[in-house]
Amino acid sequence: MNTKFLTGVVLAALLSMSAAAQAQDGAAAGATTGAVTGAIVGARDADVGSILGWGFPAALGGVVSQVDTIGIASFVAECDRMAQLYGSRFLPPPSLRDRAARGELLRAA
Repeated sequence: MNTKFLTGVVLAALLSMSAAAQAQDGAAAGATTGAVTGAIVGARDADVGSILGWGFPAALGGVVSQVDTIGIASFVAECDRMAQLYGSRFLPPPSLRDRAARGELLRAA
């Protein structure tokens, strides 16, 4: 699988997770579940969805697991490299840069 495609797929999943988290934060206090219809809610959703929906290699565990394996800092560096070559669509969200700076994993998101 080529790096450009893989990086794009992972970024799409991460941006969707970020949007879902923002939607949850803005939800009414009386909500009974954390589920956001039509969005990725957590790391497990992103992993399963990437395997079943996009054909991401199951042996890599899904997009979030793969980023955790290579490290967020390495992934952010690769995104930056690709943004220089292919455009701003490969720039990671600020929240991902923050997590990389703190040395966190995506799994804990």
